[in-house]
Amino acid sequence: MRKKKLIISAIIITIVVSTVAVVAVMNSRHFPMIARYIDYIFYSPKLPESEVYGIDISAYQKDIEWDKIGINYDIFTRRIQRDKSSGRKSVDFAIAKATEGATLTDKYVEINREAIRKAGIKYGAYHFFSLASTAADQAQNFLQNAGLKKGDLAPILDVENIGKLSADELRTMVLEWLDIVERHYKCKPLIYTSASFRNKYLNTKEFEPYSFWIGHYAVDEPASDCDFWQFTDRGFVDGIGEYVDIDAFRRQRKEFNKFIINH
Repeated sequence: MRKKKLIISAIIITIVVSTVAVVAVMNSRHFPMIARYIDYIFYSPKLPESEVYGIDISAYQKDIEWDKIGINYDIFTRRIQRDKSSGRKSVDFAIAKATEGATLTDKYVEINREAIRKAGIKYGAYHFFSLASTAADQAQNFLQNAGLKKGDLAPILDVENIGKLSADELRTMVLEWLDIVERHYKCKPLIYTSASFRNKYLNTKEFEPYSFWIGHYAVDEPASDCDFWQFTDRGFVDGIGEYVDIDAFRRQRKEFNKFIINH
């Protein structure tokens, strides 16, 4: 009998503590953020309003059925659906990982490049920046393997780490890569990074001329101004079996052309 009372008391205490905790969280200024992340984990992502959508791909997605590419979503909730739903958006551009560091090349870049163009989708390529190689060597690796040409999307530099470098050292390396690639293609590259990384390390005067591609999930708007927004890394797209990053162009469609290589 005594053991039974102890169990009942423990259950009551657990319920009370849990209730207090839930009330405390809901009254916390952090509750909206917590709620968004719960939504992000347990539900499919919402499709933000945009006139132009795209995807980021690499060898991770393996073989893609480009003739089936499209984003299905519910027109009422705007949640992206794995299967056909009441709405569908076309994929206007696809950004393929081309290179990383001074020597690495994505093994699917040539296959993806040819297939993307054949499907009538705008091709783009990005370089994942390494801290273990010089900016010049990394730029040459990208120029030799990205395969960009007139009519493609401007080159993209993916910068996400600072390692043991100082902020000034990182900025110097990044600017060197950008300068080399800009002189080659005669257009300014885009910079991909997270909102927090951009605000902390790349928010100086030297980077004002560059357009940013911000990855920021589980939010209504990215926490840093940008032209392109990677709003999820858990997107469903017809023709792709794995999760895929989905992007929204945050300006009007007519402004998209200023990010195209014209030489």
